[in-house]
Order: sequence, then C-alpha cells, then structure tokens
Amino acid sequence: MLGGIVKLYGLQIARGVAALGIVYFHSWVAIRGYPANTSFPILPLRDWGFLGVNFFFAISGFVICLVASRPDFTVGSFVVKRAFRIYPMYWVALFAFVRIGHSTRGPVESETWSNLLYSATLLPTNGMPYLDVAWSLQHEIFFYLIAAVTIPLLALRGLAILLFASAAAAYWFDLPEHSLPISHYHADFLAGVLAFLLRKQTARVPNVFTLLIGCAILFGSIETNAFAGFPFAAFMFVTWFVNLKIDPRGPIFSPLIKLGDASYSLYLLHPIIFLLALRDFDGLPLWTQEPIRWGSILVCCGLSYWTWKAFETPIIQTGEALTRTEIELDIAIVPNVEKSIAQVSACLTLFVFARCILFPLHTPLFLALRG
Repeated sequence: MLGGIVKLYGLQIARGVAALGIVYFHSWVAIRGYPANTSFPILPLRDWGFLGVNFFFAISGFVICLVASRPDFTVGSFVVKRAFRIYPMYWVALFAFVRIGHSTRGPVESETWSNLLYSATLLPTNGMPYLDVAWSLQHEIFFYLIAAVTIPLLALRGLAILLFASAAAAYWFDLPEHSLPISHYHADFLAGVLAFLLRKQTARVPNVFTLLIGCAILFGSIETNAFAGFPFAAFMFVTWFVNLKIDPRGPIFSPLIKLGDASYSLYLLHPIIFLLALRDFDGLPLWTQEPIRWGSILVCCGLSYWTWKAFETPIIQTGEALTRTEIELDIAIVPNVEKSIAQVSACLTLFVFARCILFPLHTPLFLALRG
C-alpha cells in the first residue's frame, strides 16, 4: 500500500495484462534479424496488442478518481505525487535509450539534443518524442493537469462531463489539431472515470456478465475495425477487474500482481531491451526466434520488477513524504503553495490546449497568421 490507498489487486492484474499486450505487440523488434513471415506469433496480440495503451488510459481514469476521492486530497499533493510517479523513471529510461540506441543502431536524424531535452518535459511534441513509447505519457500528463484543475472546481462528475465533451468534439468535428491528438483518447480516460463513479451500481451485476459484455464489444470493434467502441469495452473490463475476487498470494495471481506493480517500468524499458536482443541471426535455425522473443519478454519482466523494487518504490515514497503534513513546513505558507501549484497546473493545461488545438503548427490558420 502506497500513499494510504488500499491496493485493488484486480486493478494491478489489469495493469499487468495491458503491459504484456503492449510488450508482445512490440516484440517483433527482438527477432527483427530473421526473415519476414517465418515466426509463429500469437495473432490477436500481434495485431491488437496496441490496445493495451488505451486500456492503460482507462485504468488511469479510475485510479485518479480513487486518489481524488480521498478526504485528504489536495491539488498540491496530487501534482507532486504524480510528478514523482512519472518523471524519474521516465528520465532513467530516456537516457538509457539514448546511450543504447546510439550504440546498437547509430544516431537518427530526428534524435537531436533539443528534441531530447524537450521530450524530457513530456509536453506535446510535433511528432513522436525521443523515446517513442512516451507519446502515451504526454496524454497521461495532460489528463493529470485536467484533473488537477477540474476536480477542485467541478468534482469528479465535472471531470467526466469535460472528458465527454472533449471526446465528443474529437469524434463529431474535424478539429484542427496538433500532431498529438489530445482529445482522441479522452474517451478512454472517461471509461475509467465512469467505472469509478458507477462502481456501486455495477458491483450488483454478476461479474461474469460484465466480462462477457466487454469481450463482445471488443470483438465487435475488432471485426468491424470501429475502435470508437473500445472505450465501452474498457469500461466493462475495468469494472470486471475491480470487482474481481482473488487471493493475492495464489500461484497464478501473485505473479500477475507483481507484474502490475512493475508495469510502468515494463512499458518504458521493453523497447530498450528489445534493441539489445541478438541482431545477427546468421546460422541460427528459424525455430529459435520464438524462444528469443519469449526470452526477451522474460528479461523485460524480471528487470522491470527489480527496477520497481529498487528505484520506483523509493522514489514514490519520497514524493509521498514531501506531501505529508508532518514535513517541516510553516502551516501558514501551505495554502499559498497549494494555490501556486494549482495556478501552474492551470497555466500548463492552457499551454497544452493552445499548443495542440488553437495554434497547430501545420494548419492554414497558423500559416496565414505567420505570413
């Protein structure tokens, strides 16, 4: 238990499942030296594993509501804890990727120092960030900023309404957007928010029905290639995992819970480990590629769990310690600190909104204003 929040073991398993889907989807990198179309992949994960990112967004929506519903929630503590949760491990992975990427495949034209330093902020980039998988963290950071500004003013229902309006605008209108389409994933975050708001009602529904409905929606979305329906499936899956009754010490669930604990490290580190996998496959029989794929995935899981225990956990605890009332801070200045953090969050939210929607670099409006 971190931060005084009771761990929902089902939600940790959901994190692990989402991370494994993403890792498998990218695992072709580890066997890239073999001839094409000679492997034996798990087809659903090969083709649709990327949906694990969307599921992560839905999980984040639920978790942020869980955090915000605590009686001691403040904007200042929320922002500090989220920053310690996201940035230190990301910076470690980013600079490891710089070192290993240059040594394994050489520099890429877009990988400049300016791109590296700007990508380290996780503010919107006009194109992919230096570490490609960090594009989803840019969406996470913007969601945190929206939550920090909205929840104190409009509560959780206000956050849900805002996300719905943003997602609806992205779906129904051809908005001029930056290359980071911030509104397009708000439906996924909304799925998690609604799962939290409706948790008492959905707890009365037999959990097997929730799972079956989620699977039906997911398969329908895949068959019709209509992924606008995925947030509905995500709502069902988050609800199912939250209501899952499990023994956290069981031989099946315990490893999945540990994998969920390490899911953030797993998400960030797996591209680096896949880059380090064998590149010269001359002379190796074709059957060896699947053992190499799965061996690389196991290395990713093992290293990520070690990173969670040795690095992430102490860093998270440091962030929590900074927000405790026991810290030696004059109580008179705490409201001012809270107000300042809220103001900075509001300014950053406006900046991202302007950067991604009002003034996209590639729109005719911008070109007309510039010329």
